[in-house]
Amino acid sequence: MATREVIHFSDSLPAEKRTIRNSILRELLLELDKNKIDPRGIEITGARLTGDLDLVDVTLPVGLHLIRCELTGSLCLQGAQLIRLILQGSRIRDLRADGVQVQKGINAQDVHCEGAFRLIGSTIEGQLNLAGATIIGDGHSGLLADGMRVGGDALLRQAPSGRPFVARGDKDGAVRLLAAEIGGNLDCERAVFNSAQAAAFDGERARVGGNIILRSIRSRGDVILQRASVRGQLNCKNAEIDGLVADGLQTDDDVILSGLRAGRAGPDATVSLIGARVGGHLVCDEGGVAGPGLSLDLRFVSVGKALSLRPDFFAARNGGTVVLDGLTYPAIPYGMERDEWLAFLRHRTEGHAAQPYQQLAAAYRSAGREDDARVVLIAQQDHRSADPRLARRTRLRLRLLRLTLGYGYQSWRALIGLLLNLALAVVVVIGAANWSTAVHTQATENGRPGPCRFVYKIGLGIDLAIPLVNTSSRQHCDLTATKPSEEWIVAVCWVFQILGWALATLFVAGYTGLIRKG
Repeated sequence: MATREVIHFSDSLPAEKRTIRNSILRELLLELDKNKIDPRGIEITGARLTGDLDLVDVTLPVGLHLIRCELTGSLCLQGAQLIRLILQGSRIRDLRADGVQVQKGINAQDVHCEGAFRLIGSTIEGQLNLAGATIIGDGHSGLLADGMRVGGDALLRQAPSGRPFVARGDKDGAVRLLAAEIGGNLDCERAVFNSAQAAAFDGERARVGGNIILRSIRSRGDVILQRASVRGQLNCKNAEIDGLVADGLQTDDDVILSGLRAGRAGPDATVSLIGARVGGHLVCDEGGVAGPGLSLDLRFVSVGKALSLRPDFFAARNGGTVVLDGLTYPAIPYGMERDEWLAFLRHRTEGHAAQPYQQLAAAYRSAGREDDARVVLIAQQDHRSADPRLARRTRLRLRLLRLTLGYGYQSWRALIGLLLNLALAVVVVIGAANWSTAVHTQATENGRPGPCRFVYKIGLGIDLAIPLVNTSSRQHCDLTATKPSEEWIVAVCWVFQILGWALATLFVAGYTGLIRKG
């Protein structure tokens, strides 16, 4: 060992000729500081290492490279300090490395671990490479790395050979990275996670300096990213999972959920991003999200750039319930046109909520599309008026405002009503003058009333139908019932006066915005 740092066993040798007892290997490693060893480390290839390799709290001045080896016992590295750890292609019973410190990274590509792979509280200055690894787990956990610190990337992805990263675990989940800190990317592309009892992937409160890549993963069990912080993007494109819980997530870049397929069996939302802050785009399209209850929960999500949300994000084109109350975004969302958005808000959301409509209207208004904004706000009130929880009196009031003012956004409706009231009043006055004596002059030369001039008939209709307008026609022409059969004419003209006041008041209130404020 003092002169040769590489021990290579041919795969053709029988197992007994490739066997090294780990107790002997431990003694040799403990003597490293007394021998001149190549700083590139000790490399053992193709060996069968029997028993536990106990290096707890040991400081190794060089790296430990176990390539394509078989370890029949546990690899115990709790509190150890190493330059580098390589387990590439090896088969191990389990790894117990809580609190380990590795200066130049861990390479466990294509490793096969029969038990748990523990790295709780570990510090890895370089890269953690578990690409193509298989972690069977011990019945409780697979990869357990709470509080782990990695200076570079953490690769839990498919290896170049095409072998995926596979992790299983029940009680503690398949992969658990609670409050872990990763300086580069957390790359899980095409990984497979399996947990029957807990979240399959739990990255709650994790901090990632690059991207979280969950593209094309397969997860039996939820993916948890609650209160995680990501300097880059979260990419879940084409992932197949039970559910995604990312409440309080913060990303500086995009959140991409395109092609996501999820189907939670429980009552909670299948995809939940409550209170998340997305610095870039939020993209939800071409997916297959389903569930017996709520499919998508975007309450109080803040989107820094654009929102893309399409009906094809859900497994059933006409199915999938969403909650969007509190969702904010700076620009007109893409993926759906205005009328599609209104139908989506009306039929896909749980109950009536004003904020999603008002946010959509604000986006249209900021783009200078005032007409579209008004249509959206009217649709919001239509949705509200259809709410069965409203009192009947409130529903009737809203329907009246819809008819007369478009809820205050179409004051021209009251103006048209006022003009129609005027036209009808003039017609009634002219008709009453032609077929009765109810419309007459104030007095004639013989003291008896006579017929009015045509212009005064029109003026009298204007005075009746439009408040605060005085054409002085009553000085020349008046409307009074001279006999009982004409009293209905007077009553009808009172109706015109009442309607005139009501419509004029509504027009002023709508024009000045008082109705909208109410």
